[in-house]
Amino acid sequence: MEIRHIKYFIQVYHDLNITKASKSLFISQQALSKAIVNLEEEIGCPLFERSVSGLTATRYADIGFILAAAQAELPPQMEVCCKGKDEITCCVVMHKDNPLANNKMITVKNLKGQALLFLDSYHQLNSYIEEEMLKQKIEFKHHGESSLESFFTQINVGTCAGFCSSELLRYFHFPDLVCVSLSLDGREEQKLNTYLVVWEKRVKTKEMRHYINYFQDKNK
Repeated sequence: MEIRHIKYFIQVYHDLNITKASKSLFISQQALSKAIVNLEEEIGCPLFERSVSGLTATRYADIGFILAAAQAELPPQMEVCCKGKDEITCCVVMHKDNPLANNKMITVKNLKGQALLFLDSYHQLNSYIEEEMLKQKIEFKHHGESSLESFFTQINVGTCAGFCSSELLRYFHFPDLVCVSLSLDGREEQKLNTYLVVWEKRVKTKEMRHYINYFQDKNK
């Protein structure tokens, strides 16, 4: 198995459409379909169910996505927004000295005048937040986008705030940062459909173990 095959899988998983995925990957539909079939045969598990309406990811694909993301040279703590089944609270992360740090919940209006840093793996969430702030005519300072490697480091300086899930910060050692739940409508917490790439010691399911053993054996 090559890294490019795993990247093919990730793209198909996101799009659930061979035509759309092949365009993004700049390969033919036939080549992409064959690569996915070969991957399924090599792993020994069905990754997608095919029907006239398109593709549906199987439970093996849901599990495989996490490990495929890890294999595609992402850091082990990388959070990947995808079609996950678990909803996690979206938070505003900031330095403890930020005036908003003591709030129980942060609304869009609270973010007026704040310098906001966006995590580059949260494309849909970022767009949604910006659209909502524009709709409510809330002015803010766009501090740019950041990869996960420097996201918390920049926020730790104290010059900006950012958005991430309630689970992500605990994987990093930044004791001066706090997370406060975000509400875009002022009533309910904003949720994220997301997965975390995790280490083997956190794995409990047989299907996940199957993938870990497979990838470990292939990369010895």
